[in-house]
Amino acid sequence: MHPSVEAYAAAVLRAASLVPRDAARVMDELLSHLDAFDRVARERKLSDKEVTDMLDKEFGNAQELGGMIAEAKGRFRTYLKKEVRKLPYSVAAALVIALLIRWQVVTTFQTTNASMSPVIEEGHCFLVNKLAYRFGTPVEGDLVVFRDMGRT
Repeated sequence: MHPSVEAYAAAVLRAASLVPRDAARVMDELLSHLDAFDRVARERKLSDKEVTDMLDKEFGNAQELGGMIAEAKGRFRTYLKKEVRKLPYSVAAALVIALLIRWQVVTTFQTTNASMSPVIEEGHCFLVNKLAYRFGTPVEGDLVVFRDMGRT
C-alpha cells in the first residue's frame, strides 16, 4: 500500500474516533475502496503530494470523511461503547477501595444482646471507626468494641 494512502486512511480513522472493533471494520472497508487508487499510484509512480491531492479530490478531506463516518456510526453510541469498556475497571477500583476502607478504617457490628441498652438496642447495627484510638485513648462515654477470639 502506498504510504500516502495508508496515511489518509489513518487520518480518516483518527477523525472518526471509533472503538477498536468498529475502527478495524471501517479500516478494512476503507482500504478496499482505496485499493484502486493504490494501484494507480504505483503504476504511475505518483508522488506523495499527487496521491494526497487525488484522494482529497475523489474522497474529500480526511477529517471531513472521518466526521461523516462518526456521524453514520453514531457519536453517542460510540461514546457509550468506549465508556462500557472502562466499566469493569471502575467497578474493580470501587470494590478495592471499599474493601480497603472496611479492612482499615471502618467496619460494622451488630449487638447480639441488650447489654448495651439503652445506648444501643439489641439487634441494632453500628459503625466502628478503627482509626479513632490509634493516637489516643478512649474517654468516658465512648463505646469500645472487641471481638471474643474464643467464639466463632
